[in-house]
Order: sequence, then C-alpha cells, then structure tokens
Amino acid sequence: MTEQTSLVAQQVRLMHWAEQIRECQNRPKGMDVSTWCEQNNITKANYYYRLKRVRQMYLDQRPEAEKPAFVELPRLKAERISMLAFLVAIEKTRIW
Repeated sequence: MTEQTSLVAQQVRLMHWAEQIRECQNRPKGMDVSTWCEQNNITKANYYYRLKRVRQMYLDQRPEAEKPAFVELPRLKAERISMLAFLVAIEKTRIW
C-alpha cells in the first residue's frame, strides 16, 4: 500500500513539474530561465533537475517501436580510412 501511494505521489509530482516546465518554456520573449525561476521561487538547478526528470518520464512512456535503435557498424580497415581521408582532403581543395 505504501509503495503504491508513493508511486502515485511521484506521478503527481512529475505532472506538476511538467506543467511548470511548460510554463517556463512559454515565458515571455526576452525573459531568461533564471528570471522565470526567481519569479516562481525555484532555483535554476532545481528547474533543470525537474526538466531532466520530466523528459525521462516521457521517454519511458514511449512504446518500444518508437525508441531509437542502435546498430553496431563494422570497423573500417585502416587503408579504407586513409582513402576516405584522402578523398575528403581532395574534395576540400577542389576549385569549382
């Protein structure tokens, strides 16, 4: 029961922080984050902590199909790397 209560409290807190992040991102043009934070009684460090946590919450909610996938690429042989560097150097010196 206590674990479930703390999970709900955490979700409510994150939703409140998400609203604060939206408000800050919609602040008047020309107002910086530091000024917005002062006016809303939070430190700049705390704002960025909350921003990080809210972003992570939204990333965690994305379905697996939408999450970025990483593919390991084979290493190039040393001679191919030198050839690519050579071609790039030639391309940079070409006069059009």
